Amino acid sequence: MWLVILGTRVAGFIGGPLAPAPDSVYNGMMHISDWYPTILSLAGVEIPIGVTLDGFNQWPAISQAKSSPRTVSICAFWVRGPRHLIGHEIYL
Repeated sequence: MWLVILGTRVAGFIGGPLAPAPDSVYNGMMHISDWYPTILSLAGVEIPIGVTLDGFNQWPAISQAKSSPRTVSICAFWVRGPRHLIGHEIYL
């Protein structure tokens, strides 16, 4: 069995006219799935009613130094069965 937590505590950056001050640091919890709704929000695209996303719009937290809307982290583990690999998501 393998336990994988990909991308834990990786560095990232945001640039452009809407970006926070160059010396600002955001330590909130963020997952790769959060980029999609965050970028949609910045582009002014509204997510249609009835569409559910795994990610959260992180822009208010990043730009206004608020706490992250994400309260759980996602990791995965795989178990090699007799004929295939089975994957599961765990919310920590």
